[in-house]
Amino acid sequence: MAKTKKQLLQNRQEQQQAANAPPSSTTIINSQHPIIINNYYSPIAPWPSYKLRNMFHHLSSQEIEEIMKDCKNDEDEAVLKLMTQTDYLSSIRKGIVTASQPSPQPKIQLPTPHPTPQPIPLIKEEDSTIAVPKSPKNEDNNRTISEKTAASPKITIDHDPMKGRLSLDDALKQIQNRPDAAYAGWSEARVRAYKMIDKNPNSYYYRFNAPGEAQRKGKWTKEETELFLDRLKQVGANAQWGLFSIAIPGRVGYQCSNYYRFLIESGQIQDPNYVIDSNGKARYLFDKKTPFLADLDDLLTKLAQARDSETIRNATLVLNTQYYITAECVPALVEIIARSPHFQVRQLAAVELRKKINKWWSQIQETIKVNLRSQLLTILLDEKNVNVRNSVARVISSVASIDMPDNKWPALLDFLHQSCASNIPVHRETGLYCLYSLFEAIADIFMNNVESLFELFNKSINDQESKQVKVTTVLVLGKLSESLDNEDKNTIKMFKAIIPNMVNVLEQCIKEEDTDNARKLFEVFDTLLMLDVHLLSEYLVNLIDFFIAIGTNRSLDSEMRIMALSFLMWAAIYKPNKIKQLKLVGLIIEKMMPIGTEEDPADIDEESPSRLAFKVLNAFANNIPPQQFFPIVMPFIQSYFQNSDPSYRKASMMAFAFIVEGCTDMIATKFNEVLPLVYNGLQDPEISVRRAGCMALGCLAEEIPTDISDHHQILLPLVFNLMNDTSTEVIKHACNALDAILDGLGTEIIQYLPLLMERLLFLLNNTNQNEIRATVIAAIGSAAHAAGENFHPYFMQFLPRIIQYISIQEAADDHLLCSVAMDAVGSIAEAVGADAFRPYTQEVMNLAIKQIYLGSSRLRECSFALFSKLVRIFGEEFAAFLPTIVPELLSSCKLEEKSETEVGEIDLTTDEMDDDDEFENYHFNSPLADEKELAAETLGELFENTKSHYLPYLDASLVELQKLTGHLSEGVRRSATQSLFTFLKTAYVMSDPVSWVPGTTYVVHESVQNLIDTIIPMTVEFWKEEEDRLTVAQTCQEFMNAIRLMGPIVINDCLEDVCNYLLEIYQKKSVCQQAFDDDDEYEEEEDLESETMLISSTSDLVAALCEAVGPNFSSSFEVYLPYILKYYTPTKSSTERAMAIGCLGQSITGIKFTITPHTERLLQVFIKACSDEDGCVRSNAAFALGCLALHTQIDLSTHYSQLLNALSPLFNAQNSFNTTDNAAGAVARLIIAHPEAVPLDQVLPVFINALPLKTDYEENEPVFECIFKLFGANNSFVFNNLAQLLHVFVKVLSDNDQLKEDIRNHLIELVRALNNQRPDMNIASSELARFL
Repeated sequence: MAKTKKQLLQNRQEQQQAANAPPSSTTIINSQHPIIINNYYSPIAPWPSYKLRNMFHHLSSQEIEEIMKDCKNDEDEAVLKLMTQTDYLSSIRKGIVTASQPSPQPKIQLPTPHPTPQPIPLIKEEDSTIAVPKSPKNEDNNRTISEKTAASPKITIDHDPMKGRLSLDDALKQIQNRPDAAYAGWSEARVRAYKMIDKNPNSYYYRFNAPGEAQRKGKWTKEETELFLDRLKQVGANAQWGLFSIAIPGRVGYQCSNYYRFLIESGQIQDPNYVIDSNGKARYLFDKKTPFLADLDDLLTKLAQARDSETIRNATLVLNTQYYITAECVPALVEIIARSPHFQVRQLAAVELRKKINKWWSQIQETIKVNLRSQLLTILLDEKNVNVRNSVARVISSVASIDMPDNKWPALLDFLHQSCASNIPVHRETGLYCLYSLFEAIADIFMNNVESLFELFNKSINDQESKQVKVTTVLVLGKLSESLDNEDKNTIKMFKAIIPNMVNVLEQCIKEEDTDNARKLFEVFDTLLMLDVHLLSEYLVNLIDFFIAIGTNRSLDSEMRIMALSFLMWAAIYKPNKIKQLKLVGLIIEKMMPIGTEEDPADIDEESPSRLAFKVLNAFANNIPPQQFFPIVMPFIQSYFQNSDPSYRKASMMAFAFIVEGCTDMIATKFNEVLPLVYNGLQDPEISVRRAGCMALGCLAEEIPTDISDHHQILLPLVFNLMNDTSTEVIKHACNALDAILDGLGTEIIQYLPLLMERLLFLLNNTNQNEIRATVIAAIGSAAHAAGENFHPYFMQFLPRIIQYISIQEAADDHLLCSVAMDAVGSIAEAVGADAFRPYTQEVMNLAIKQIYLGSSRLRECSFALFSKLVRIFGEEFAAFLPTIVPELLSSCKLEEKSETEVGEIDLTTDEMDDDDEFENYHFNSPLADEKELAAETLGELFENTKSHYLPYLDASLVELQKLTGHLSEGVRRSATQSLFTFLKTAYVMSDPVSWVPGTTYVVHESVQNLIDTIIPMTVEFWKEEEDRLTVAQTCQEFMNAIRLMGPIVINDCLEDVCNYLLEIYQKKSVCQQAFDDDDEYEEEEDLESETMLISSTSDLVAALCEAVGPNFSSSFEVYLPYILKYYTPTKSSTERAMAIGCLGQSITGIKFTITPHTERLLQVFIKACSDEDGCVRSNAAFALGCLALHTQIDLSTHYSQLLNALSPLFNAQNSFNTTDNAAGAVARLIIAHPEAVPLDQVLPVFINALPLKTDYEENEPVFECIFKLFGANNSFVFNNLAQLLHVFVKVLSDNDQLKEDIRNHLIELVRALNNQRPDMNIASSELARFL
């Protein structure tokens, strides 16, 4: 039965009182009536209505209330009745009408329209009177409106301006009087509204009065205005004008809406949701009919439907330049989310809204904010699409992150409590996801109430109705874990107790093959591994067993297995000590090896279980000391290679390739044992094994190039043979291995050049695969680098062929080939030199510059690398290109890591938009990071080589480089730091400095001092907070190089900070050393290779400080000495032992006589080290021994016999010339210190036979000081063996790299003196004549 206005009004008022909903915004009016206006939507209904509202959108709030009363607030019973009893809703509506009627009313039967052949009468223009239908309030229904008006002077009638259209009263009269043509002449909208009286009363009353009630027209009377204002105070201006009009007899919804606008236009009401346009008309900001909202809605709809990048790009530009430039976009987007019929548009609007909240929320009036908050919560509960719902939840979290710290949204907490505890699963899902989003944004706000949260989580993680509730609970826990602190003992205890339930949820997702949710849960467990708070330690054994079971289960989906194996990889990185302690390393290796036998996908970029299994091994190799890992893994590798199944042999080769990086030192010491394994792999009959063998060889060549080069005669013929293989995959990987081998081959390449270049030229000319072309061109570049000037005969044969591949303009598939070609051209240019390459420089530069503008980070990166090589070749001559390339380099430094598209972050080719990707503009972009790394490095190269030509760009470069020292990518941070130090050193060299003396005070040029003041303090602070070991190690090297060039002035103002930080590193307390899972005891006896590199660089810097500060640094050196000596123990690797002895030797040269108190202790260490099994240790020991003997104030002459006996073997059969050079330097220092204690007749023959030095030319300083001293003392041996010494003099004077200038000049003076003293030696007619 239809409702009368009075009935609806009465029940609506009862609803408002029951809900007791507070008003949502205040509007000021120029009258006696203060008005409360509820914008957008009415307040959220009482909680019991949520379920029915979500399931039955057509129900009014009044109907829901009556249904809940009838069902005694049992929502499930209400749902059952509505779904099974077809007349139930009608009976409820009948009851509402009956209960609200004060007296019997005449029943009005609405006719059912049916077709009629009669013509439809139209209202003519001259008609001025219209009959009014019979109504309880209008008994005199035979009088015309004109007559009625005469009797009622308070009402003024406006004629209908719509010519030829049925007026409302006439239309209603037609229904009663002409059933056969009930809707004739009605608009479609009018018919639709008329039929909605039961399902949507607001729509009906917007256009109609209650049946039988006449419409009132004309100006509003004072009484009507009072009714209007009273109604406004009751329900607000909430756009539900149809229901609003119920309280005002004779007036329909659109009249009330128009009157409200009149009150705004006349200044009697102020509503922030309306603006006055240039015509003085009130415009509702969020009316679909207004241009802003309508056009924005249209644009988002087009964008959501777009399938081409051009449309997306254009729409994005319009959005950013026309709509998102004002705070008006925020409520407009909320309105679109609420009203758009397309879920894609709703989600797109939510995603866009979230991005605009931070910018515009603070500029929105508080009265509007109140309503927006309320509306967002209403939307969240009403939304059916889960992706849209999640996006809206993220919008709410963005708003909350701004409002909740100031306690501006207390209703949100009530909403969360009610929704998470609801009996309706979808509400629990919604509430928990909203909580998850809030934890992403403002977790700290919730951390003071964790006990009640865990009470909720313990229930929700065991939800019996909704798996999604359980999944979202785990996601919330993951976010909560990130806010935990080790001091939160009680919270940690509660968290640990719930972990088994978290595993159960993941297991359920795996069993149900729910990959999407499983992926999210795997990420949570990965996060728990990485936290400083140790939540998983107690469960690690069971967790590893669980994830191994998943990873090894071939019946599961590959993605599930990959995610499980990824957990094991992260466990190896973040929990290596715990895994060692639990003795799980062997078990994990044993389980990974069979996975490695599985076939890999053809796409090399596609992950697979086998590839993840090898990554797990790589993670262990890099995070467990090689002395412990290598002996465990190698038996598996060797055993698998003996298997007759080629897939096992492939797994063996691949596993070996993946562990090389972390076990370099161990492999080097056992190289002769492992080389046959690779050798056999390269000759295996199966393609997959040969391919894997090439990869293993390439890894070896990159990590231990010297050892590989020593075996070139065995390996290169094998590689040449593989370049003729029947498999293109083998050829490609053979060329990769060749590239790595050639890079470290040096002059040994000359004997292979003819055959090598012939093979490479054949492959280049006869392959149609760009991947093979790329590997061939890379090998050509490496060959040129190794051959140097010996590459000249092949220069013109290869350069034109390679240049053609740099001219690529479009095809993305060719970008790899183009980038490799640029790198090779740079190597060729370095090999042949400036003169040979100059004719091609302009062409090559033009092509490289073109690549900058093709939108590829990879091409820009390689162009920058080419610029670096060419500027090193041409120096200041390259300055002509600076105006073109420097702005591009700075532009790359400034680029922000963004998605490829802005609004187009959404995959518009699908119907779903997963908000879990967050649609953020920012995410870490590796190709762009690589581009920035090269850009930063190239800036340093340009300044270093073009000198003063670069000065116009210096300030801008410094600004960008300083910013990049805080970049997310460690590679970018390293390059930026390196270039900053390059700027400092270059400026110092350009300032024409005077020589500095260790331990003295001196000044540098003002511009250099300014750079020191700018760069050094900032670098020290970043250095101390750096988390990456290798970055810290490189910064140590940069400080060392700068100090050795510029002296102590580099660190004068921060010496104490530097010294304290170096001590932290030795004590393993620095930030970068905290990656160990320090819930377990750290084993100091064995270090990771990255740790070894860090300690080595730290020790190099200590030695440089000793040299720069001089004896005054002795007190600091004494602090470091015990830590350095720890690295010369039998359990340490040869690299660590060599580092320790070398550091001590270098330090002694700096602090000189202040080493005296430590003489006895160090003397025994150095003597022992002279007989070490490793050649590098022996070499460093010889150097250190000589330095100690020279600088100590203790007379060691009584120990000379022991010292000479220790040094004597180093002159014979050494694997490295460096060892003999250092032994010669040590003997020279012994002679300089105490010549009388040396049996010269026995020592000098051995000493002179070792000359000239072969590699370590630094030792020429003590060697020739000794020789000068012997000549000065008229030593008989040197004069008797003058011919041999003159031969040595020819060699060293003919090589400008051998001697420092002062020694060289001294030697020339000696030669001249000898020429005068010994004419019999015919020096004037010898090769030394040119020096006379």
